[in-house]
Amino acid sequence: MLIGSPANAVVKVSPNGWITTELFLEWARHFVACLPTGNSSPHILFLDGHSSHTYNLEFIDMMKANDVHPVVFPPHTTHWLQPADKAFFKSLKSHWTKQGIEAVTKVGRRTLGKKSF
Repeated sequence: MLIGSPANAVVKVSPNGWITTELFLEWARHFVACLPTGNSSPHILFLDGHSSHTYNLEFIDMMKANDVHPVVFPPHTTHWLQPADKAFFKSLKSHWTKQGIEAVTKVGRRTLGKKSF
């Protein structure tokens, strides 16, 4: 998963594939460590409203201590409000779907297992 990624990239997954509070805190620590040093400007971090983000006092305290201001998108609006979803990811999703359809067609319309995926 890290092939071709920047040197400081990190990939973590939970056993069931869903974000957990612990994984999110690990990500937050990495995020804070990557913030520019010597910059007194505050930072804005846009998030969806997942409970691992919004009901996480340790995360909120960490962001406050590092002058990061989390902004949480209203529920069920991130696909409309996130700029990357309307530009970069729109194309990515379209191509991803096309490739998925082609892959499933090649295996006789059976679902792809995790290994094939």
